[in-house]
Amino acid sequence: MCTVTYIPQKEGWMLTNNRDETPLRASYHLIKKETGGSRLLYPPDEKGGTWIAMSTPGRVICLLNGAFIKHAHRPPYRFSRGIIVLTAARAQNKVEFVENLDLEGVEPFTLIWKDDKTFFSLVWDGKESHIQDLNPAQNYIWSSSTLYTDEQKERRNKYFQNFISKEPLIPSKLREFHLSKPFGEAFTEFQMERPGVKTIALTQVLRARDSFTMEYLNLMDGSTLVSELSS
Repeated sequence: MCTVTYIPQKEGWMLTNNRDETPLRASYHLIKKETGGSRLLYPPDEKGGTWIAMSTPGRVICLLNGAFIKHAHRPPYRFSRGIIVLTAARAQNKVEFVENLDLEGVEPFTLIWKDDKTFFSLVWDGKESHIQDLNPAQNYIWSSSTLYTDEQKERRNKYFQNFISKEPLIPSKLREFHLSKPFGEAFTEFQMERPGVKTIALTQVLRARDSFTMEYLNLMDGSTLVSELSS
């Protein structure tokens, strides 16, 4: 998973995510279910987890592969990182999630947690967790360290900051941003393509005062799925 942006709104926020993966792992449906007292909504991954999930009340969890720098891939790992997304979505709160998290033997990742009370990132570098509280009134962009160098990340960040300074910060404009190819380099684009890996889906989560919605755009077949969790 490659690019995530967060934009605060007057009465809510929006989080948009690009999934960069082999087309063989494309997801073609959304799962909505109730488990452990929480209602969940997410596109499933073939390994039983997901890269992004909504849960009530008003929480989204999103995961990017990699930590601060590109790591060496050394399987086997204890379990898929996508399982952690569902664990976080079901957790009572941040404290319960962090205190019960055992990441020994798990591949590095960056996790974004946003709900009506809490906003933070958790980066697992393979040895320890790094937790940072985030400002819900600030704009953010994340690019996966497994796909982008520090120089590429900085170019993408500068383009993002310029984009949001000029464009209306509405859902359709952010989707356009995530599907754009402004650099003329397939490896750096927001909608990227490399041998065996490309942007295969875009997911946008919208939190408003009275609604909580996921829009899932499958770039493999052009289909769009929209679903909502009651507030």
